[in-house]
Amino acid sequence: MTRHATQPPIRFSLRTYSPAEIESLNSDLGLRGKAAFRPAEELLADIAAGKAPTRAAAPGWYYHPDERVQLALLEREDLTPFPRFDTKKHFRLLGIWAKAYAQAIHEGVVWTPVLDRIAGRRQYWPLRTPGQRVLGSPDFLDRLPPTHRIDLPYRNLAEHADLLQDWISGGDPERVALLLRAETDDFVACGLAQIRRLSRTLLFEILRQRPTMAPILARRRTLSARIRDALKEWAFEDLLRTKERWASLKNEEESYQTKWDLAYGARVLQELAWSRQSHGVPSFTMVDAERVLALLGTDQDVPISSRTVATEILLASTPFLDETALLKLIPHLKREPSLLRRLVVTANRATPRVWKACLEHSSTEAVFEGLSLIPAAVRDPEIRARICRSDRVDVLLRLVDSATEQEFPRLYRKLLRRSPEAAAQALSRRAECARLLTRDDLMPLLRSDDRQTRVLAITLMSDGAGREASVSRRKRTRPSACGG
Repeated sequence: MTRHATQPPIRFSLRTYSPAEIESLNSDLGLRGKAAFRPAEELLADIAAGKAPTRAAAPGWYYHPDERVQLALLEREDLTPFPRFDTKKHFRLLGIWAKAYAQAIHEGVVWTPVLDRIAGRRQYWPLRTPGQRVLGSPDFLDRLPPTHRIDLPYRNLAEHADLLQDWISGGDPERVALLLRAETDDFVACGLAQIRRLSRTLLFEILRQRPTMAPILARRRTLSARIRDALKEWAFEDLLRTKERWASLKNEEESYQTKWDLAYGARVLQELAWSRQSHGVPSFTMVDAERVLALLGTDQDVPISSRTVATEILLASTPFLDETALLKLIPHLKREPSLLRRLVVTANRATPRVWKACLEHSSTEAVFEGLSLIPAAVRDPEIRARICRSDRVDVLLRLVDSATEQEFPRLYRKLLRRSPEAAAQALSRRAECARLLTRDDLMPLLRSDDRQTRVLAITLMSDGAGREASVSRRKRTRPSACGG
């Protein structure tokens, strides 16, 4: 990198080339005719006139070193469509990114106007495989000046922004102001996340002007505890502003996703709850959860479709919510069985009272399936009896593994009515229970289209299984969880 020690790593001035510099560059690279770079002024006139390059001339457009040309091409989305690797046009936007990326690395800067336009307004940054491929391709490297042909390691946007750390970490106001000039929220948020000390007042002012950055900032693991706490307070305040944003929508019937995208504070709290799950960071506590629970059922709790901002946050918090909090949340999910199932599966501190409440509010297959995945719930007699009402094959098969001799015949027969193959699978798992069945229980397996199922039935019957059960065997001495 060639950046001078006093030069900031963010550049907003344009790197331009005069016609003489273009001529010299063509000479250095041995480019002639249609393959050569043309003066920027000529290309800009063609782009403004709506012209498009020929196939032979295309590299001279998309790898052009003048940033005025690059920005003009980015304005023409017909010339720089989002990459599709099933067409010949996939390299166009990728080519401009590669040229701007290589130029930044050569200069020793992290950010330029072209990278900002690509990542911000065009919302594009290539994935690792296509990025590495273009940076190493001879077609691209042959159009770089020899001094630029250095090692070009690919970095995703967050990794690239991490290069700012030594420069921005002290939180110098002038440097923060320069960073904020960038349009790309992801880049700015990644930069802010590397600051060790940022005043609460300044953070609130930044997020007041650019609230779209808040969820991105919350996602960064490098965030200091001080900034994270301030961000959380901003998020709670922003919950009250969400209704105002929804009211500004032209169409009141906007989709759930559109409205959720505008719930910046809620998304921050959701991200902080997730970070506690995935990284163990104490960024969202039971005290915070109680504050969100207080919003349930109030005027501040504005529904998005049938769900609410508060439930979205709390569902991200279920792994550490206690029994009391879970019981408060469950009634607000009763019309959404899929959300109740999500709570059941993720609530690490759930108790039989919690599982019972879920079933009381929604005895649906989604809830049965979720509970069948929880060993402790399956072992609880009352909960198990409710799960046994399920008609889902996968749920019944999970119950088979722990079925008593009294339960097995009933579970097997439910499976047999729905899928002989599933019933055969139950027998394969619990072969010792075949003696509990009658010949009538095994005969349907012989009519299965599945060869292995028929072979299993023949084998069991030849081993003596499936005789007419005696009256004493079928007599119930005590009721089972799954009924008689």
